[in-house]
Amino acid sequence: MSEISNFIKGRKIEEVLHFSTNHGLVGIASIGQVISRDQLEVDPENDPKSPLFALNAKNSKFRSDPEWTSYINLSISRINTSFLGFSRNWRKKDPDHYWIILAFKPDILEHQDVFFSTTNNIYHSSCIRKQGIEGLQNCFSNCVISKHNQPIDRPANYPSFWTTCQEAEVLYFKSLSLDYLKCIYVEDEGTYDQVVTTLHALTDRTDINVIINKSKFEGQ
Repeated sequence: MSEISNFIKGRKIEEVLHFSTNHGLVGIASIGQVISRDQLEVDPENDPKSPLFALNAKNSKFRSDPEWTSYINLSISRINTSFLGFSRNWRKKDPDHYWIILAFKPDILEHQDVFFSTTNNIYHSSCIRKQGIEGLQNCFSNCVISKHNQPIDRPANYPSFWTTCQEAEVLYFKSLSLDYLKCIYVEDEGTYDQVVTTLHALTDRTDINVIINKSKFEGQ
């Protein structure tokens, strides 16, 4: 058993999360993987029937870390609610969209080319990025430096599987296969029905659980 695997077990980490919209889900389900933002930089008018057309519904208008757009941004155990709030506000003009959270098996933390960032990857002066067990351990340090170089102390009552900073990130290179997907979280029954229909229409998977859990969208 690797050091990372032992750490995952010791911290009781059960999932790694990535949120997206229903439009993103169409693209993800169509191609069977989540792909990095740099692969979405295509003109959908060139091929409107391509799954990339749906995937072009990005979570934010721009990225403040352009040198990292070949990586997929994920969170350990709980999402970055600050960024979800920003994304909701940016996309609220679209009345037909809704949000989902993809939950992946923690095994992906052992994959090659994975980086761990102690806080939001855009906080260049304060985030510490590293690979391997040291990078993962850093995300659970007793104190990390976050936005505006402010220290965040780890509360004694934090669940062991929460990173010290809620904005800590897992940076996964290029593409993440749905083979590692555990389940999809949704906020309500209406969204549940739509996600189940999407998965049935676009995949042959019968093992993907769709779970109504609003607290996941609140960082719980």
